[in-house]
Amino acid sequence: MINTETHVDFSLTANKQKPKFKITELVIKTFMLSFIVLSISQYTFNVLNLKKISIVGSQHYSENEILQASGLDLNRDKMLELSLPELTEKIKTTLSYIKDVQISKRNLGRSVEISVTERLPYAVVEIWNQSEKEFLLVDIEGYVLKCSTNPKKLLDIHTADGANLLVFRFILAKMSSNSNPREGKQLTEYERDGFLVCKQVFDKIREQIPEWVSQVGVITVELRTDSNLMMGFNKHNWSVIVRCEGLPQIWLSADLIQNGLQKVENLIRSNQMHNATNQMLSGYLDARFENVLYWGEEGNGK
Repeated sequence: MINTETHVDFSLTANKQKPKFKITELVIKTFMLSFIVLSISQYTFNVLNLKKISIVGSQHYSENEILQASGLDLNRDKMLELSLPELTEKIKTTLSYIKDVQISKRNLGRSVEISVTERLPYAVVEIWNQSEKEFLLVDIEGYVLKCSTNPKKLLDIHTADGANLLVFRFILAKMSSNSNPREGKQLTEYERDGFLVCKQVFDKIREQIPEWVSQVGVITVELRTDSNLMMGFNKHNWSVIVRCEGLPQIWLSADLIQNGLQKVENLIRSNQMHNATNQMLSGYLDARFENVLYWGEEGNGK
């Protein structure tokens, strides 16, 4: 008898299935990669934070005042976002005594160093503006460091070498009113011309008669009575009055400063002054003319 049964195997064991743990492994790897990327981003973000600020060179301002003027913030600023020219301009325009600013930054050290050079007080300038007076503390270039209506607040300042400030008193009417802030800016062109004449007088005294330097009190620049203010600053139209302790007032022409001082010096050194009366010591010496020197009693002349 022939067996005709046929056996068919429907089992699926021959087919290969993907293990379930493969999907879990992919999820874990994705999570770990995301965590690493976020960690690196956060680390990089923190590394760029400004961590240290150092300030050098300041005598007039505290470190905190310069820091506030710069606008830097350790909790906010990032190293790569800092603009050094912008920081420099902020400090110079906010703080009138600051002449120059050098800023360096170290990205790896997350630090910024601010080095400042300050302007030194040189003179107190008194300017008459119609019925009121304005007192300005200026440096040697005529930059205004401080303003006040009370000169005593400015006169107690000393220069770097310990000497008292020179007092250059201008009797100048302003060409127009100026209500803008003065600190940190130069004198106007008109005022600066007068300032430079005063400075020239003092420099010549220091050069020609150095023993007078400590005696100089007030140097005044004023318009001659027969001149017109609207003609501008023509040296020939302006007189300079030098008040020195123990000496008569000395009148000079702005265009004959050296010549006038030389004549006064020759007179004093020839001992003619020492033989004169005390009245002469309270008078004046008019050296505004090229070839002659006048002496007069106080209150006469001009």
